[in-house]
This record gives sequence, structure tokens and C-alpha cells, in this order.
Amino acid sequence: MSDTTLETNIFNASNIKIQSSKIINDFHNLGYGTETEVLTSLTPGSPTIGYAVDGSAGSIIFLATGTASNVATLDFNQYLNSNYDNYLVTVENMLAGNSAANLLCLAGTGKSPDYLVSAYAGVFQNWYNGGPSRGTNATTSFGIAVSIPATVEVLSGHIMFFNTQNPTSYKSMMCTTFYKSTGAVWTTSISNGRQTGDTAWTSLRFQMSSGNILQGTFKLYGYKN
Repeated sequence: MSDTTLETNIFNASNIKIQSSKIINDFHNLGYGTETEVLTSLTPGSPTIGYAVDGSAGSIIFLATGTASNVATLDFNQYLNSNYDNYLVTVENMLAGNSAANLLCLAGTGKSPDYLVSAYAGVFQNWYNGGPSRGTNATTSFGIAVSIPATVEVLSGHIMFFNTQNPTSYKSMMCTTFYKSTGAVWTTSISNGRQTGDTAWTSLRFQMSSGNILQGTFKLYGYKN
């Protein structure tokens, strides 16, 4: 090995060591956050990464996961508050226990909570290979999806809730789901609704119109305007 090659290798090794030390130092200077906190910036030349407790405007923050396994209800209790303007729930691979049952959602208020069973209104529109259909949802809950077959095909989709903390505006819901409805028809469904109560929501409950939720993963996110 020549002197030039040896000198080059020693320089490279030293450079690697310096870079490694800088990375370790930067890592030790990271800000600490919880599962509800988000990274806000990484400024070039600064080793410190900052966290915002509830996310900045435009942030979607993961809050909780609920996994259903042959349950009558799946609840997100005490997750809704004034930290977030709106909320998103994703539903993955849900199965119904009873055939032709509907997936419903109730809004809850207070610490207990008290789940509201009145003052809802909404409509749905389904598209499938036999043609479209539409209808009116019940006044006792939000209608998420209708006529889901039992144990056969999974349902997935996403649900948005708006104005959940606003006492002067209707609280509203809009969702899109995809599933094979009763009669083995592949269905894309859009549903919306509103609830006219003037109390801020604290909780959400998902349930079937009859029977249990056999399986499914429900994830709740907070959204900052």
C-alpha cells in the first residue's frame, strides 16, 4: 500500500468518525414527543427537532385504534375534545355478525358518556353493478353503510366528522365505504348526515343495527384546520 493510499484511508476513517459523532450528538438533542405529538420542522444546521403538542394547522394526528372481535359496540370514549376541529375514522376489513345489518355510529357527550339516540338526519347513495340506489338514514344514529352481509365479505372505508365541538352549528358526518352488500353486489356507498344537538361531543360508538361486529380495525385521527 502506498503512502498516499494509506493517508487517504486514514482521512476517510477520521471523517466517518466525525460524521458518526455528529449524528449521535444530533440524536441526543432530539425533542421528546408522545403519540399525539407531531414533528414540526427540521431546520438545516440545527440539531434540535421541535414538537407541537396537538399539531399545527393542517395536521392529521393519530389518536387511537379499536379492534373489534365479536363485540356489540366499538367505542372511542373521551377522545374528542377542543384540541381538534374535526375527526377522521378509518375502518379496515370489518365483518358483520348478522346478514343485511347496517353499520351505525352514535355520538357521545359528557364523561360517562351519554350516547345520543335522537336528532340525527341523513341520506345515502349506493353504486353497484345493478344500478344506483339511495335512501334516508334513521333519525336515531348516523348511518354508515346499509345491508352488509354476514361473515362473507369485508367492509372498508373512511368517515369524517365536522364541528364536533361547536355549540352553534350542526355536527355533521360524511363517509365513503366499499363492500359486497347482501345479494353479492359490490357496492360503493356515500353517506352523510347531521346531528342537531348543542353539546360538544366527547366520544364515538360504532355498532350494527342487529348482531355484533365480528372483526374490524377502527382508527381515530384528529384534524386541525
